[in-house]
Amino acid sequence: MKASYHDFLIENPKCGKDLETSTGAKAVFDLLSRDWSIIAMIEASDSGKPALSPVVLIIENYCTKNPSDSFDLANEQRRTVVGCMIKTILSRFGYEPIRPSTRTQKELSRTIGAKYFVSGSCYSHVPLAPASMRIVRTVSIEPAVFSLVRELQCPYCKSTNAVDLENEYHLFSETRTEEARHLKINFYKDCVACNEQFIVSGYIIECPLGDIEREEITSTPAKG
Repeated sequence: MKASYHDFLIENPKCGKDLETSTGAKAVFDLLSRDWSIIAMIEASDSGKPALSPVVLIIENYCTKNPSDSFDLANEQRRTVVGCMIKTILSRFGYEPIRPSTRTQKELSRTIGAKYFVSGSCYSHVPLAPASMRIVRTVSIEPAVFSLVRELQCPYCKSTNAVDLENEYHLFSETRTEEARHLKINFYKDCVACNEQFIVSGYIIECPLGDIEREEITSTPAKG
């Protein structure tokens, strides 16, 4: 499982006991612990960049908008704390600071525009390091896109009406699973020719998603 703020405090006692009650520090840790932040830091590490690179502006912007005496990035020690947080978070994924230590720190690109941070630690994946989590990348097929426009005959004047079922999505009753979707359709439509109102009803079954397995759409008089 992910590292918790308590894990960070236990693993980094030199960061100071005052962090135990620092809401600013806890908020920064939570930002760094988000899935997006972790994935971005790991991708930066795999590219040979400091793990801090993709998240530094997020941290700086947060601290600027939420100033805290207990966690001021103008304080060098607090910037070091951020580095320790990243170390704890990435350790759960088997990432450790690059060795030797003389190669660990690397300057951040000036194009990032960081105000407080100048450099950050670089990490690499260590296969034998104890890890409790991993990033899983998958490739999936996007469902095919098909038209939901149907030509229906007005039950009164027999004129053909192009009915866009998709625009009536709020009238769908939808049942969905991982492999299929069942749309129940029932709404009123005004004929474009005679202006009489008729009922559009029926169903569409997608199975697998993106392929229409079966459908039945009818138009019937709205009057009894």
